[in-house]
Amino acid sequence: MIVLIVDDDINLCNILSEVLEKAGNRCIISNSFKDAIKKIEKENPDVIFLDLNLPDKQGLDVLKSIKSNCEELPVIIITGYATIENAVEAMKAGAFDYLVKPLDKEKIILTLQKAINFRMMKKELSLLKRKVETPSEEFLIGRDKKIVEVLSLVEKVAPTNLTVLLQGESGVGKGEIAKLIHRRSNRKEGPFIVVDCGSIPDTLIESELFGYEKGAFTGAERRKEGMFELANNGTIFLDEVSNLPYSAQAKLLRVLQDKEIHPLGSSRPLKVDVRVIAASNTPLEEKVKSGSFREDLFHRLNEFMIYIPPLRERGEDIFILTEYFIQQANKEFNKNVKTISFSVRELFKRYNWPGNIRELRNVIRRAVLLADDVIYPEHLAQSIQLVSLSGFNKPTEIKESQLKLESIIKNKKEFEIKQIKEALIASKYNKKKAAEILGISRQSLYYKIKKYKIE
Repeated sequence: MIVLIVDDDINLCNILSEVLEKAGNRCIISNSFKDAIKKIEKENPDVIFLDLNLPDKQGLDVLKSIKSNCEELPVIIITGYATIENAVEAMKAGAFDYLVKPLDKEKIILTLQKAINFRMMKKELSLLKRKVETPSEEFLIGRDKKIVEVLSLVEKVAPTNLTVLLQGESGVGKGEIAKLIHRRSNRKEGPFIVVDCGSIPDTLIESELFGYEKGAFTGAERRKEGMFELANNGTIFLDEVSNLPYSAQAKLLRVLQDKEIHPLGSSRPLKVDVRVIAASNTPLEEKVKSGSFREDLFHRLNEFMIYIPPLRERGEDIFILTEYFIQQANKEFNKNVKTISFSVRELFKRYNWPGNIRELRNVIRRAVLLADDVIYPEHLAQSIQLVSLSGFNKPTEIKESQLKLESIIKNKKEFEIKQIKEALIASKYNKKKAAEILGISRQSLYYKIKKYKIE
């Protein structure tokens, strides 16, 4: 890491530099404001140690100048004047931490490490914001009237400040629709923050959403911004909102009503301007009826509801998406798979697609990897292949259907011979068409004809 030390005390600079370089960092020393600005521009340091008293400018003014140009750069204040006023003023101006001379070596290294971790976190958050602002194209592809209606509703609600509730099964693209709403809104230049309400422990959900002040509880060594504060002037997406504990639901309701948050340990509310989009796999009405979700919060979130249909209800969109995923997988694996066979089309029509678009993408990627030029049933997952035999299309019935088949078809060899003969007759002994009827490749058909000595 590159560390810039800004202090007019040359001895202190040398001591601090020695400590930091022993820990594996490269140090640059500056003794004035003008020189410090030049070195910041030239060296692009990761962390700055800054004295509050410089010969040509006050350290606080230097701090404000640095933060105005590079908000994510951590600045650690060092001073011999341990006044509360100076500390408070420095922290308000954006200082990461505050060290008092004489400096303790262990505390120097510990503070530096925290500052580095902080900057890395900020960079990751910045990358995440940029990444989530672009929806994945596949979730927006389709001609079926149901998905066209969804996209029409998005265009209508996006420019407003209405709270949007997205409902639909897992894998239908609720997160991508949320991103699209944000991109089409007047807040598109602001942050888009995603909160997975189902992955945060109940004990941490409030501090993650609303933040906390330094000293709010044991281990709170510095102030932490909550997700709502990070999303200020932008959009927050509360995925799986039904998983919020009841106590957090009450606080979320107050945030939606009052437009302000109460960080843990703070005596003052903090005003926030955040657009809320929430999503749930399970209809929230059912959660309200069961008593696990507040009815008043449901109505507050449900200012504008969009239902995203499952893949099985979108007709020919399955095949539009299939062709798209084949093209993507061809690029990824450097293959040249052209299409799916007729039998695979029939399977896809009958399959229930419990994982929706996400499942279809994974199925096609696997099939393209295994296929040569056309995707046949043997390139698909077993759960989909079973549909061709059983006639069942619900995932919960696959195991049951398999057991029924085993009891009905006692002799697999006789069953296969019977199926092959029927396919040959139906195709007037055109082996290519017979293979398509059976849902296997021509090579597999030739092998089975030879194996079973079929005339």
